[in-house]
Amino acid sequence: MLSPKAIINKVTPKLSLITLVPPIIGFEDFISVWLYQGEITFMVDVGSASTANALLDILDQHEIENIDYILLTHIHLDHAGGIGTVTERFPKTPIVCHAKGISHLVDPSRLWEGTLKALGGIGEAYGQIRPVPKDRLIDSAVFISHELKSINTPGHAQHHVSYRFRNFLFSGEAGGVIFQFETGRPYLRPSTPPKLFLKTFLASIDRLISEGSLILCPGHHGFYNDTMKLLRLHRTQLKLWEMVIGEVIQREGESDPTAICMARLLQQDPLLKSLCSAPDAIQKRERFFLSNSIRGFLGDLKRHG
Repeated sequence: MLSPKAIINKVTPKLSLITLVPPIIGFEDFISVWLYQGEITFMVDVGSASTANALLDILDQHEIENIDYILLTHIHLDHAGGIGTVTERFPKTPIVCHAKGISHLVDPSRLWEGTLKALGGIGEAYGQIRPVPKDRLIDSAVFISHELKSINTPGHAQHHVSYRFRNFLFSGEAGGVIFQFETGRPYLRPSTPPKLFLKTFLASIDRLISEGSLILCPGHHGFYNDTMKLLRLHRTQLKLWEMVIGEVIQREGESDPTAICMARLLQQDPLLKSLCSAPDAIQKRERFFLSNSIRGFLGDLKRHG
């Protein structure tokens, strides 16, 4: 089993990307935490419970003694699972999240049960989230400070929020999951949940596009200057998936045609092409999450006829 660890890289003089490695093979470059150190210091997401101590160790190594805000894009365990542990280390730091996530952070028992049901062994490897005192939590809808702006972006989750700070856009999973397996050729996949509301997801992408040309800092993974291009590509991708999966449903009836959809999308979606060049463990990881995303589309399209 892999030992959890954290790797920090400065992408600008004030912004660092912290990559957290949970004890899962194939997840070595998957979870992003963003740390900004300037006139204010803030962190976007905290990663899983299993990597929380590794995160705190690397913050200690870089002498981060004060964080003004912790901003959570959503409360899934790969983004917020470590919040209980991190909260204890920074007892005065306010935690900003969507109002719908607050009760689950105060009492995370249902969140933990739902994670195990959805992710199985992956959820266990992320580790069990610890509760957070309610008085530490701030509703993102009323949060305003130091040019930090919350942007409501439901879709990947009802409680998903993106954040803008000056020319940085912290999009969580609202703009898809992005990797660079081949030079100059991005891999981009939807992160659409099994209970998908596609119109809501598309509206959230439009909301991000309306922010203009910014630097994209997603939750999975990397740092991108071509934000508008990537968001528009992702929007087009979602519409392509709607068409391809809709055609499969018409031909295959009410069975679960996930495997058929997977094969057709890998063939027809140009943004998935570079997956074949990734290591086997990453391909396994991505196929698992692609299947989840496909099931989201299947459910949404069947509900709407």
